[in-house]
Amino acid sequence: MAVGNHTVSFKAITGSWNHSGTWQTPAPKIVTVNEGQDLACAFEWGFVQPSGVYEVILGPQGAVSAGAQWRLDNGTWLNSGNTTIVPYNPDPFGYKIEAKAIAGWITPFPSYSIFTSEPREGYQFITYEPDSRGLSVTLFPEEANVAGAQWAVDGGEWQNSGSTVYDLPIGIHYLSFKPIAGWTAPNTHGVAISGAVPIQRYAETYSPSDYDVGTLWVSVEMQGFVNQIVTTGQWRVDNGTWRSETLGGIPAGEHTLQFSTVWGWVTPESQPVTIDANGLSPAYATYTQAGQLRVTISPQEAIVAGAKWRRQGTAEWLNSGDSEGSLPPGAYTVEFLPITDWTTPQAVDVDLSAGQLTQEDGTYQRQAGQVAVAIKPKAARKVGARWRIDDGAWRKGSATKFYDVPVGSHMIDFKTITGWSRPASIPINVEEGGSISKNGKYTN
Repeated sequence: MAVGNHTVSFKAITGSWNHSGTWQTPAPKIVTVNEGQDLACAFEWGFVQPSGVYEVILGPQGAVSAGAQWRLDNGTWLNSGNTTIVPYNPDPFGYKIEAKAIAGWITPFPSYSIFTSEPREGYQFITYEPDSRGLSVTLFPEEANVAGAQWAVDGGEWQNSGSTVYDLPIGIHYLSFKPIAGWTAPNTHGVAISGAVPIQRYAETYSPSDYDVGTLWVSVEMQGFVNQIVTTGQWRVDNGTWRSETLGGIPAGEHTLQFSTVWGWVTPESQPVTIDANGLSPAYATYTQAGQLRVTISPQEAIVAGAKWRRQGTAEWLNSGDSEGSLPPGAYTVEFLPITDWTTPQAVDVDLSAGQLTQEDGTYQRQAGQVAVAIKPKAARKVGARWRIDDGAWRKGSATKFYDVPVGSHMIDFKTITGWSRPASIPINVEEGGSISKNGKYTN
């Protein structure tokens, strides 16, 4: 080899040693050859341990916002979606992936990932669970709820039956129950809130007090019907549940008895009822057959414009064809809603009979004025000159013949005839009871 400087380079080799690493080719080296001397050099291929990239997605967003992070093998804490290099690790248990503890959230258990092939890459999802849950309590019986039964957790606000309290920390909490007259409340006791379910539900029962409650029996009569199938009215106490059977466990004292609406029957008035302690209190009510009233309105144009009806003394306006079916027999007055550009029908007196349908009609009249149009000259009229309003029927011209036209804005136009130039169209505004005269002159 010639004396002087020379560059020694190395051939790259492929494959891996023991399938868990790769060979790193040495960098080129410069050597100096001197005259009459032999030069021996030694170089070594380096062994590179394998590595890869790993990514973790954290959720839900609430936990991420609260500071949730992750790390690999006790490394640096990383945010959701960040990646890290996976170093070589011959540990048979693989790589430890753990989530950071944050306030208000349950920390997920650590996991381990074992890579069996190259490159060592992967990803996973880690989900935090809120460190709080909800609690719902249903109270029985319904009569106790009507009487004011409620519950509270940890001395907080009183809650109605079926309500849910949220954001309770996992652990032991205490239920308490509101005292109410005539009922014995459940005892205060602890409940365990765990992370197993989002809302834990409990049922609690009030017991009637032995000396403060009574029973109510109500007789409901459908007048005039004996041993016939009819819809029977129901009753309730103090806005409670509708029923038809005897009700026990009612706190002694004054209450209000109410009755349901039955189509075709007059609903009995609400009545006060006194419940005797440890006794049976009777009450009586009679439904009488009602009259029914139906009103039809015409014409259709008035209905579209908003025409309606009602009985005098009532607040709600009803549509054409609507019926009222639980009216006590007797005299009533039907009135109609005033609407723009229409003459309202006069109020109508009606007499309703028990068990019968009474029908009445109300006809609105479109308010109108009068319009007359004279056409000149006579020669044009002879060959077919005509006028009309709003694309209506063609009419002969006359200064003395007036036509009824609905109030409002309209347009008079003239018919085209051969050999004549027709007049320009004329806009008009018709007022109720007014009259309008116009002229149209053809030219040739």
